[in-house]
Amino acid sequence: LEFPVNSPNSSTDSLKNISLIESAAAFSSTPSPKCLLEKIDVVTGEEAEHNVLKINCKLFIFNKTTQSWTERGRGALRLNDTA
Repeated sequence: LEFPVNSPNSSTDSLKNISLIESAAAFSSTPSPKCLLEKIDVVTGEEAEHNVLKINCKLFIFNKTTQSWTERGRGALRLNDTA
C-alpha cells in the first residue's frame, strides 16, 4: 500500500518500511486530545413549575386554501402548572 503525500519535501522512506499493523499500532498508541467541557446550568423558565401532563402528540397546521390539515411534526407535549 502506498499513501499519497501532499508535500514533496516530506520523507516517505520511513512510511514504506512500516507495515500496516505497525502503523495502526503507532496511531492507536498516541492519545487523542481530549477537550474538557464545563458544566453549564440550563435555564428553561420551567424551574418553578411542575409537570401535570406529558404525552406524545402530532402537530398539525390548517391550510386555508385546500381546507385541509397537514402534519408538521411529532413530539412531546408537556402541560405545566405553577405552585
